Amino acid sequence: MLDSGRVDPFLGIVAAHAMLLDRGPDLERLDEVVRRLTPHVPGHPDVAALRTLFDGPPAQVASPPMLAASCRLLIRADGADPGVIKDGSAAENVAEHLVGRGVWTTWLEEERWPAAAARGGPAVPGDTGPASGPRPPVADAVSRVEAYVHEIADLSGTFVSEVLREMPRDELCRRTGLPHRPVDRAIERLREAGPG
Repeated sequence: MLDSGRVDPFLGIVAAHAMLLDRGPDLERLDEVVRRLTPHVPGHPDVAALRTLFDGPPAQVASPPMLAASCRLLIRADGADPGVIKDGSAAENVAEHLVGRGVWTTWLEEERWPAAAARGGPAVPGDTGPASGPRPPVADAVSRVEAYVHEIADLSGTFVSEVLREMPRDELCRRTGLPHRPVDRAIERLREAGPG
């Protein structure tokens, strides 16, 4: 792409992600690819995700990206710089309901949450479906974060408040794979519940 006069935006996005798979990616060349893509697909969420790797203010993304790798970049950037994923946007909703580990960004549709809960997956708030395992199915992104923090506290034999004190929000976002807003809400609810 860099050596030809022709620009194929999709190929450029895929190539940029392929460059990131290298053990020592050439960040200058990657930055050049991303800069060349930007005018051809302005505001594209996959390009915005790649831009989070470089200096400058990140764009606010409201639509989900095509590639799962782009979605992971956006989630990581949103944990470190809240607002990269626009609060209340489709991108935030998708980030909270990601499924699969394939190439494409895929998520569970809201209508399917109750069925997934019946299989032991994510559930909707207020769902009374059967639980699998010792803990009930986790209702939403906020509850998933709360369950994660409780699990860390249980495993380490400490209080939830201590886990929250020792683990910064951006790290909790990274570990749970969720954007900042559900993590912030979970932290707030856990602090309100007390030291337990």
